[in-house]
Formats: sequence, structure tokens, C-alpha cells
Amino acid sequence: VIKMLSQRQTSSIMQCRRLGLISRTASCNCKREVSTQVQADYCLDLVRRQDHDHYLCTLLLPRPARAAVFALRAFNVEIAQIRDVVSEKRIGEMRVQFWRDTIDAVFKGEAPKQPVALALAAAIQKRKLTKLWFSRVLDARVSYSSTCLCYGNETRVS
Repeated sequence: VIKMLSQRQTSSIMQCRRLGLISRTASCNCKREVSTQVQADYCLDLVRRQDHDHYLCTLLLPRPARAAVFALRAFNVEIAQIRDVVSEKRIGEMRVQFWRDTIDAVFKGEAPKQPVALALAAAIQKRKLTKLWFSRVLDARVSYSSTCLCYGNETRVS
């Protein structure tokens, strides 16, 4: 089955095995494992590119905890970027609502087909995380964005 995977997927699986995100003895003939691995790799890569300090710190954690922490850090990166990548306030509000709906869906067991959301679903299930924590993180980001809104070329300080 590894022959059927793309070169990128194969190297991603090998990299994550080296980092301890999946076991070295895990079978590669399960599509779900490959899918889970792609999600974990996506989160790891997102955190490595956008939040390098936390990426390095997460590598110091025990191997069993890393996948869940990378999912949480990737969620934080996703919501932190909203303010920086949108050009209008309304679009930012829509993205925040997407994440609120996503967290609701994840806790109902219906995670959308988005890599960070699927990785969060696995972390929530494995680590018994609470919905309140995610709500507080989103609320804090919205509160921070309302004090200094920077959308595209427009900057306003309240």
C-alpha cells in the first residue's frame, strides 16, 4: 500500500514516525491511519511554519502527547491568523463562526473534513478536552481583535 501513496505522503508518514506521532509498527494498509497521519502532518507543518517556538517546545513533550498538542497549537494558529489574513471585518467574523460551528460539530462527533478539525476531534476524544476551553480561546481572540482590528490595509485601534 505504501507504493500506492504519493511520495509526499510516504515521506510525511516516515517523518511523523521519526517524531513519534505514530508508532513504528503501525500498519500502513489502513486508509484511516493514512488520513489521520496526513492530518497530524498538516498540523505539525502548520505549527512549524507559523509558530516555530511552540513547534520546538512541543517536540520536547513525551511522544504520546505530541499529536494532541500539535492539533491544539494548529487550532490556535488558525484562529490567530484570522485577523491577519482577512480583508474585511465581516469575513473575519465568518471565519470565527466557522470555528465555533466546527467545535460544536466536533463535540457532537461530526467533525468537518478539515485537517485541523479532524485532528482536534482525535485529540478531544483521546485527551477528554472540554468545549469550554475552546470557547474561551475563541472569545479571547475575538476580544483581542476588537481592540485592534487590522484587516488588509485598514488598521484601527479602539
